[in-house]
Amino acid sequence: MMNAMRCFHFISLDYWKDKCVMLVMSHNKCGLPLVRGFLGLGMYVIAVSRYKNQSEYMRGLLNEHESQRFITREVDLHSVLNIQHMLKELSLTVETVHLLIMLLPKISMQESNILFEPGNESILQSVMEIDDLSAEAFISFAKRILLHNNPVWVICFNHKQANLVWEYLQNLIKLGEGAEREIKIHLARLKRDQKIHI
Repeated sequence: MMNAMRCFHFISLDYWKDKCVMLVMSHNKCGLPLVRGFLGLGMYVIAVSRYKNQSEYMRGLLNEHESQRFITREVDLHSVLNIQHMLKELSLTVETVHLLIMLLPKISMQESNILFEPGNESILQSVMEIDDLSAEAFISFAKRILLHNNPVWVICFNHKQANLVWEYLQNLIKLGEGAEREIKIHLARLKRDQKIHI
């Protein structure tokens, strides 16, 4: 399975170009093909891990052009109180990160409540735990988020389910293709409404 996933080829969409994805992972089994896929979309990738050598090993597998858009950060995931705390530790803001993907072992309900504590949702806009969603629910939920142009998507995967990571992210990326025109219309309406309220 993993041999077939060494590099994901997402549909190239202007929507994702130059946006930043933060990939939090406990190991790089799922992370490497995702890194290559997102770089192929023209995105910037921030790879976050407990182990510095892990991310630097991934850098060694990229070409020079890809390496320029690949940023590594180190953080002790066990000391992170919540997502806001993690962003602060990494000197990042919500505005910087457009997509946050967590490739972690399955977290308990208590850990989930701590990590995604009340208040984070309003800043980060959405939290999706993939184990709890069908593909149809994911598409419906993701499209609603995409059309509202919320800045950050938070998606938590069990790192042992590589096939789910690929399946759901394919749907996520493809979503922009069908919704691109609607996004432009939505943004145009937002700008128009802002002018009216000024």
